[in-house]
Amino acid sequence: MTVPEFDMMVLADIADCKDGWSREDLVSKHGFEILKTVDFLLENQLIKEHKSNLAPFLPSGSDYTDPPMNNLVATDWGRIEVKRWNTLRILSKRERWKERIFGFVSGVLVTIVGGLILSWISR
Repeated sequence: MTVPEFDMMVLADIADCKDGWSREDLVSKHGFEILKTVDFLLENQLIKEHKSNLAPFLPSGSDYTDPPMNNLVATDWGRIEVKRWNTLRILSKRERWKERIFGFVSGVLVTIVGGLILSWISR
């Protein structure tokens, strides 16, 4: 599935928060345009609205806490997409660093070879 970059950033924010995000919090952070992104993520089942509390059905002493009702939380598919996106971002960062190191080393080598050629010519 192809998720646009901005939508993926919003999905990552939602997935990172244990309690999810309310629509109001997302609108205050990103503006009203975020509602289109929320609709897209809901349609593709990457996020869902928290509708039922499980805490009353768990044994006493459980450390599970429910997100607030109607908060947007990431689905399992949403979390998988975020992990894939993070992996691709990490790989692209590594590639950039490899290119930077290669550029630096080749620049140093060209300077050294140029200096050697000039010293050989000037003899």
